[in-house]
Amino acid sequence: MVFFKLIFIGILINIMALPDYSKYLYSGSPVDQTYQYLKGRGIPDVQAFAIIGNIYQESQFNPNIYNLEGSGAYGIHQWLGVRKNKLIDTYGEKPTLENQLEFLIDEHNGKYRGYGWNYINNGAENKKLGYYNYSRNEFNNATSIPDATIAWNQGFGRPGKNELANDKRIAFAEEVARYYGVNTIPQQMPTEMTSIPIIGQVIDAQASKDPEFQAEFIKQFNELQDRIGTLESKLEESALSQIMQQKIDDQAKERNFLLSLVNNMGFSVTP
Repeated sequence: MVFFKLIFIGILINIMALPDYSKYLYSGSPVDQTYQYLKGRGIPDVQAFAIIGNIYQESQFNPNIYNLEGSGAYGIHQWLGVRKNKLIDTYGEKPTLENQLEFLIDEHNGKYRGYGWNYINNGAENKKLGYYNYSRNEFNNATSIPDATIAWNQGFGRPGKNELANDKRIAFAEEVARYYGVNTIPQQMPTEMTSIPIIGQVIDAQASKDPEFQAEFIKQFNELQDRIGTLESKLEESALSQIMQQKIDDQAKERNFLLSLVNNMGFSVTP
């Protein structure tokens, strides 16, 4: 049990290095066009950023891209089979970015029967793919970017299990949210955290007294401290200073939250 608890703690404080997203984030970019289109179709922010994170991972917003491994998947969402054929039948051999966004949201809304979501109300395990297929309702009702991103990927996109890459999709979705001024981390850490559902469930009194648990917690906390210091040292030379500062602020909030958490559990770390 301690092993699994340590994995969850790692998920909580293992913040990845910030990739350079600057080539995607500017006024009039394909990302910006996508965001404006989705908002124009009535897609809420959380769901819009989730869709954008998935498109990034699938195609980097290139409407003419084919799967490099030869599967034949095509376009911004790497459509295959009957879905790809329907796209081309509707818009021709080279549908534009806007054409493909229109097709994407039409699929999402159920314009084409048998396309898009396999489930509308409740999802189900997919034994063939080896993961849970979310429903359209689960996506629409998601209240956090991570939840919405995963729901779209595993319910609407349905890639092979080895191509899920949910972490990369979420990371880009959250960076785009920050670019548009939407804060994805609460100002005050709540007792219920939908994107990190471990507080009060995995960190318990028994775990907090385990020496192995404490040692690993302190080790990873110190690694988080080092990452904050590295980001601060690079802040002035970064072309993405605003985004970098937001990243520092976000990690500092997590650090402060962890400090209060371990104090309540009866052991301490040094900030």
